[in-house]
Amino acid sequence: MKYSICLTAALLTISHYAYAGNNTLDMPTSPKGNKSILEFQSNKDFYGACDFAVKQARSGADGSFYYYAATCHDKYKNISVSNSEHVTWLTTASKKGHHGAYSKLGKLYEAGLIVKGDPKKSIDLYRKALKHHKKLESIPQSFVESFFKSTNSKINELLLYTDCDLSTTKVFNKNLKCLERSSMKSAITENGGDLIKQTQNIDVYESSKLLEHSKTLSVFYTDNNDFACMQYEISNFKSLSTPEKLTALLIDKYGRPSSRNTKLRNGGAIKWFLKDGIDIRLTKNILLTRLTYCNPAYEKIFLSEKRNRESKTMHTERLKMNDSI
Repeated sequence: MKYSICLTAALLTISHYAYAGNNTLDMPTSPKGNKSILEFQSNKDFYGACDFAVKQARSGADGSFYYYAATCHDKYKNISVSNSEHVTWLTTASKKGHHGAYSKLGKLYEAGLIVKGDPKKSIDLYRKALKHHKKLESIPQSFVESFFKSTNSKINELLLYTDCDLSTTKVFNKNLKCLERSSMKSAITENGGDLIKQTQNIDVYESSKLLEHSKTLSVFYTDNNDFACMQYEISNFKSLSTPEKLTALLIDKYGRPSSRNTKLRNGGAIKWFLKDGIDIRLTKNILLTRLTYCNPAYEKIFLSEKRNRESKTMHTERLKMNDSI
């Protein structure tokens, strides 16, 4: 599978190089000094720019090619950038102090794309991006302000989801946000939950002793065993009043919902966005009511990893089908 980045980002990088003046990451040239990406850009030869940068990066000619090469669009024939090259080149560029490389690596770790998701590492990379961005003094002030505002906002958001000291939401008398998988298992079983199924990323419990009228409790984890979500499933046929009782219980415990609606209808949802970053959702269809607690940062990574596994499985199945034809 190939990973592509919009060429617009790459072109913006050219502007960064141009504004950098005598910065060590000036617009790269070939070893002979007779060619630069800027020449391709001035001729609007974006294919040539990508081809040139990728070849230079693959040959190890100059570290200043790596960031541009990593951000090349892979729509051009024979200029595809593999996942491993993408990460390696961004890492090399970041070690040379390129703020854009730090920022893009931060996004990969935040979303769990190509690399294993890690919000804490993402925070560190975003902070390094801000630190190195300050060195490019000749970049337009409007771009600097926008970059600092958006990056600081992202850092604060991730800190909310990962800072254990800010955790206030409790389940089974434990702080939910930073509860490790082993501790979660112990807490659930001690409170009457019976583990009935376990996979790499999901533990499923019989939960009638944990929450009245509930059938199962499923707990979802990232590949690093970080808590992402937990979800109760409750049969609507055991007690028609259960959804209303749950709504009242949650309002009493967490206050008015963050969503507009406070009455649970089929196909609808009531949501709480708590101060420590935990999201709570109460949803209902004809058969089931679901009560879900999630840490949004790790839920994002869990879903990304799930899609990656499904994509690999589909690719493998296609290969098997092709071999059998």
